[in-house]
Amino acid sequence: MNNYTCVIKPAVTEFVKNINQIIYVDGTFCKNGGHLFCFSFLDANHHIQPLGCYYSRTENSDCMMEVFNELWDAGLDKLKRIMFMSDDGTAINKFIEDVKSKHEGVVSNKVVIQHVKCVTHFLRHIKEILTKEDKVEHFETIRQLFYYARYSPTVVISKVFLNDIKKMSESVYKYIYDRKEYYLQSEFEAPHFCCDTNNASESLMGLLRSKKYAGKTTRNSTTFGVLYRFVLVALDQMRIRKKELKLVDGDDNNLSKNKDEYCKYVMNQVVHIGYTYEVLKSRYNVE
Repeated sequence: MNNYTCVIKPAVTEFVKNINQIIYVDGTFCKNGGHLFCFSFLDANHHIQPLGCYYSRTENSDCMMEVFNELWDAGLDKLKRIMFMSDDGTAINKFIEDVKSKHEGVVSNKVVIQHVKCVTHFLRHIKEILTKEDKVEHFETIRQLFYYARYSPTVVISKVFLNDIKKMSESVYKYIYDRKEYYLQSEFEAPHFCCDTNNASESLMGLLRSKKYAGKTTRNSTTFGVLYRFVLVALDQMRIRKKELKLVDGDDNNLSKNKDEYCKYVMNQVVHIGYTYEVLKSRYNVE
């Protein structure tokens, strides 16, 4: 078995109803030399939920498009906007460009495709650009200015902070400016609060490699073992979510006001980023 696609349709149904409609995409190499490429999302409790995967001997955008087409048929076609979160991988970038060209151009069922890239990976690249002396002297300041630019309510305010970065490092300024559509909120039609990193995908990869699931099959290095673990993780995560989300009168669309439904991490992020946003609006007199 060289190539295999797996889609968890009940998870897709839950994703379509989810408040946070961001698809996390990432891939990992397997012990048998294959590559597992995964789609997942975070629920309201900040738990990772696998949506689907593609197993192949190579990583390329065609493999990614194949599993996305299956997800589209399983329910993603009901959405009007899809946001992807990923690292800056070449194959992933091409895949998302292919999705845009395929679906944004369809007038009868037009969907807005957005791509946000992981800030953690981005800042690592910025650190690599800086000289050893500049890392010590400027990196923390640049990082703070970058976050201000990222959450600025307008393009004009964002440029104020980018120009401050330019004074410290022309190369870092150019690196950020050339990629501004992926990282600056003012460039988006919709805000992406709480969508800073692709760590959710890395958490999924950690689960797949964990002893809890690796021991479920004696053939854990085979294609069957890899896919079997993926399905087990997906089903277990769905069981966890069903226990924590308390529903009203059996209606899946009405969640109770139980405080356990709200992830503290997400709420802290909303408060922190929202505060930064409001402070910048006030400081620069933005209506």
